[in-house]
Amino acid sequence: MSGNGPLALATLAGSPAGSFKCGVFSCAYLADLDGATHVADAQKQWRFVAPGGFRVENLPADLPVLIARAGVEQDPGLNVALDRLVAALLAANRPVTCVNFAAAPHGFEVFHDTLETREVMRQMFRFARFHLAGTAADGVNV
Repeated sequence: MSGNGPLALATLAGSPAGSFKCGVFSCAYLADLDGATHVADAQKQWRFVAPGGFRVENLPADLPVLIARAGVEQDPGLNVALDRLVAALLAANRPVTCVNFAAAPHGFEVFHDTLETREVMRQMFRFARFHLAGTAADGVNV
């Protein structure tokens, strides 16, 4: 669910270093940066929890994050907010991976059953598996 993003991101940012091994987000509203209100506006409309006040420097510096975005996103401001966050993470030289699924709508995992959808999902699973279990997609320890 895209609305769980701000709470999950705040949890990652507010936890002691080493509490989490990675974060994986797909089409999620995450954070408003530099006075933007895209996430806050969506929170009012959809009534999800968005703690606010997120700052890139509050994330553990070595926490790898994968953000998948849908290029044909229907939800207002979602990609604008994601793009700003990815740019801020890159500017701070944080370990961030962004997967842009250009042809996909929001919720592609459920509503857009294509080979590319499955590959993007495999990318998310491989990322999590690598960081959580320390194994590559082929099961080889790294």
